[in-house]
Amino acid sequence: MMKETANRSKSFKELVYQRPDLHRLASRAKVIKSRLQKWNKEANLGETIEDFQATLDEFNEQQTLVAIKWALDVDNVTLARENLFWQQIQPSLQRLIFSVNGWLRSKSALPKLAERWGKKFIWQNQRAHLTVNRSNQAAWNDEQTCIQAVCDSFNRGDVNALILAYRKLADARNRLARQADFPDYLHYIFANDEFFPTYENFTEIREYLRENLVRFLPALQASTELVSASRTYDLSWLSLTKQLTHSVVSGEYDFIFALNSILNRIGYHNDEILGAWHDGFVDILPSPDKSEGVECFYLPASAQPFLCGRARKTPFFILDLLREAGVFQAYKSLTGKYRFTPQILPDDKAKEFIAATSVNLALPYLNVFYGADADLFRHWYLREIVINILQLSMQSEFQERLYADPNLNWSEVSNELLQRYFPAAEKSAADADPDFGHWELKSNFWLNAGQTADLILGQIAALTLQDQSDGKTEKLFAVLQAFVLDGNNNLFKDRLAVAGVKNPWHIENLKRQIFQLCYMMGY
Repeated sequence: MMKETANRSKSFKELVYQRPDLHRLASRAKVIKSRLQKWNKEANLGETIEDFQATLDEFNEQQTLVAIKWALDVDNVTLARENLFWQQIQPSLQRLIFSVNGWLRSKSALPKLAERWGKKFIWQNQRAHLTVNRSNQAAWNDEQTCIQAVCDSFNRGDVNALILAYRKLADARNRLARQADFPDYLHYIFANDEFFPTYENFTEIREYLRENLVRFLPALQASTELVSASRTYDLSWLSLTKQLTHSVVSGEYDFIFALNSILNRIGYHNDEILGAWHDGFVDILPSPDKSEGVECFYLPASAQPFLCGRARKTPFFILDLLREAGVFQAYKSLTGKYRFTPQILPDDKAKEFIAATSVNLALPYLNVFYGADADLFRHWYLREIVINILQLSMQSEFQERLYADPNLNWSEVSNELLQRYFPAAEKSAADADPDFGHWELKSNFWLNAGQTADLILGQIAALTLQDQSDGKTEKLFAVLQAFVLDGNNNLFKDRLAVAGVKNPWHIENLKRQIFQLCYMMGY
C-alpha cells in the first residue's frame, strides 16, 4: 500500500507542484488491476482499494496545486502547457476509475467486503457501495433501468415521461437503501457524508441559509437594469487559476475551503439524491431563456413551474462557484495577462472587454468598464451568489419531498417552494422576463463571474450574520464548534470514523477548516 506522501505534513503554502509521472501511474494502475483480477482474500482487496484511493488522492492534490498554488509565479504559457497536460491525462485517469468501479459492480457476492465496509463503502463516481452482495442486485438493476429511462425521456424532451421516470427512480432508490438498512435514500446519502453527520444537521443549515438570505432579495433586485445591460460571460480555465491567487496571497485559502465545505454539500447532495447522470442536475423552475447553447428543454410560457432535466457541469459546481467568483478582488491585488472567453455581452462592451484583456490588466476592470456603475455591477455579483445558494437549497428541499413521496404533485410543490425561497416573486418562472429571468433563476452555475470568498464574507456573511436576535447564528456555530472541541477528547475522530473518515490528515484538515470558519465569523 502506498505510504502517505511527505507533502501531507506540510501546510498548503509549502506544498510544491510536481507534474505526475505517467509511467509510474500506468505501472501502478496495472498492478491495481492485476491484484483485483487475482483477488481471493478480503484483506488483499482492502489493501488494493486503499492503494487505489491513495493514487487518486495524490493526483487530486497535484491537480489542485496546478490550479491554484503555483499560478502565483508562472507565466500563462507555462500555465497553458500544464492545463493541456491535465486535459490529456484525464481520460486515462477516468478509465482507471471506471475500470475499478466496474470490477466491483461485476462481483455479485462479496460478503466479507460488505461486512467490513458495510454502509460506508462509497465511491465518488459510482454507487458501487450498494452493490456488494447478491441480495440487492435486482434492486440495483432496477435503479439503472430507471436512470436510463430518465435520460431517454430527457433526450426526447418528453416532460411527462421524465416526471414518471423520476418517480420510478425515487422508488427504486428507496428500495435499494432499505436493503442496506436505511429508512430511505436520503438517510443513506447522509450516512456517507463526512461533514454533515446527520440528515437533520443538513436540513438545519439549509433552513438557516434560506431564512438569512431571502430577506435581502428585494434590495438585490435593484441591479436589474444592469443585468439586462451586461448579462453573462464565461471565464476560461486559465483565468480561474489566477482568480484564486488573491486569497492564497492573503492567507485566506483555508477560509475559502471551509466555507465551501458547507456550501458544497448542498450541491453534492442535490446531484446524489436526484441526479441521473454524473454531470447533471434538475431545474424545477424552467423558462425559455435558459437554453443559452446548453442542451435542455422547457415548458410553454403558459405552464406552471415544473421539473426540467438539464445537462450541466459536475455536481460539485458550488466549488466552481467559489473559484470562478474571484474576479473583483483578484484584480485589486494582481497584475498580469488574463484570458477570458466572453459569452454574452453587448457588442460595444464585448469588443472593449476583449481588447482590454488581451494586454496587461492591472486595475479592477469594473472601473474601466462601468465607471460610476462599478458598485452596482458588484451588487449584481452579490445577488448572483445569493440567488444561486437559495436555488440550491430550494432544489434540495424539492428532492427531499420527492423521496418522501414519489407521487407528489410536482407543480404544487414547486410553486410552494418558490414562494418560500423567493417570496417577492409574483409570476411563475415559465412566464419570467427573458432578460431578467425569474429572479435571474437561470441555473447558470458557470457562475457569470463574482467575488472571492472574502467578498462573500464581507457582503453575504456580514449581512446575514449581523442580526443575532433570533439566536440561530449562535446555534449554527455552536454545532460547528462542537465538532472541533470534540476532537480534543477523540469524540470528533470517532464520529468521523463512523462516517468512514479515518485518514489522520483528512481529520485534522477538516477540524482546521471548521475552526477557521468559526474564527473568521467571529466565534
